[in-house]
Amino acid sequence: MDKKQEISIILILQGGPATGKTTLGTTIAADLQFPYFSKDGIKEPIFDFVGCPTTPAILDKYSNGASFDYDTGDPLSGMKMEKASVAILFRLIEAHILVGKSCVIDCTFGEVHESAFRELQSECFFYPIQVYCHADAVELSRRYRQRAESGERHPGHFDHLLYESFSRNPSGWDLPPLEIGGAIFSIDTTNSTPNDYDQLLQSIRNEIIMNSCNKR
Repeated sequence: MDKKQEISIILILQGGPATGKTTLGTTIAADLQFPYFSKDGIKEPIFDFVGCPTTPAILDKYSNGASFDYDTGDPLSGMKMEKASVAILFRLIEAHILVGKSCVIDCTFGEVHESAFRELQSECFFYPIQVYCHADAVELSRRYRQRAESGERHPGHFDHLLYESFSRNPSGWDLPPLEIGGAIFSIDTTNSTPNDYDQLLQSIRNEIIMNSCNKR
């Protein structure tokens, strides 16, 4: 006789920087009562204990056209800290999957990370749900500038350099959904309303109900 076993839902906030992933992710996590993990939440303690990077990783990846394997050779390079943070994030994802727990993940994943998710899927089953966050270029520019001028974020993020780089190439910073199966929802955070959020949350809840049990 088939036995139903609860499976992990890995809810991924996907999209480029300043698209509203953190605000949306923490709210969704609270409403679903899922633990929330973010790449920035891992990177910032690394900055505090190891030191701020000498080069910002995100500029290495996007502005210089480099791959995720780009390495300056500097032990404090932003790319090394980026790779370490993502590796820790995948360990957290795996730990939750192995005990049948779900979580919300906030990260600027790129195409290069699809193979890591597929490898994880080959070892242990989980159901991915992606929420693709995006906004128009004018609004993103405003958010980048606000980040740079406010100084509220950790200095290790180099927000002033990110703003300058985005201003030169706004179209190069989008991160589309990953090709890892599961469900994908999209939200334009340019002028999103509480009603938009309510509809998104209900769609996510419905998807979880339909896919949170797997016949074994």
